[in-house]
Amino acid sequence: MYLLKILFTTTILLSNINTTANASSTAGNNNNDIVIDGEEKTTTDSSWPMGWKTIRGISFVTHAMATVVAVFFCIAILTNSNTRGKSYNLYLVCLVFPDAILNGNRTIVSIYDILRDGIRSASITQSAVWCWFYSTSCNFWLGAVVAYEVNNLVHKSYRRIRVPPLSLLKVGLQALAVHLAAILLATWSIV
Repeated sequence: MYLLKILFTTTILLSNINTTANASSTAGNNNNDIVIDGEEKTTTDSSWPMGWKTIRGISFVTHAMATVVAVFFCIAILTNSNTRGKSYNLYLVCLVFPDAILNGNRTIVSIYDILRDGIRSASITQSAVWCWFYSTSCNFWLGAVVAYEVNNLVHKSYRRIRVPPLSLLKVGLQALAVHLAAILLATWSIV
């Protein structure tokens, strides 16, 4: 319920900002002159659909909340010695970490879009693309590693073979290899 109140309040506030901006721009002239990297760019109010700031505001709130929850989840697992010592919990942390980075980046991009009237610099767009490739490839390949390990566990369990828990070193090395490969892929995608 509290989440709905936040979303509703943000929507109303941002739609009021959007209507005020539209009223002030139509009172003078219809163009907004924006200086980006020394170049003057002109945009009209009709270049973006009505309510786009509201949508970006909702995007900001949801991505910011997802970032906070993901970071809280990682900190909760890593600060408790009982949960930190279990290898499958380390997999969870390694799966959530790229999502926290992606949602954090989307939060920053949403703020940037609202403040700059939707005009993005190349570096902001490249960071968004990099984070998307990193998060997607990390989640895909780490999901495959986890599925492989669970499959081994299930097959040995079915044959009544006792399976010792995975070592934290093995999980750490697998996660490190996946994250490094994802970083290389993401960097290659923007070069």
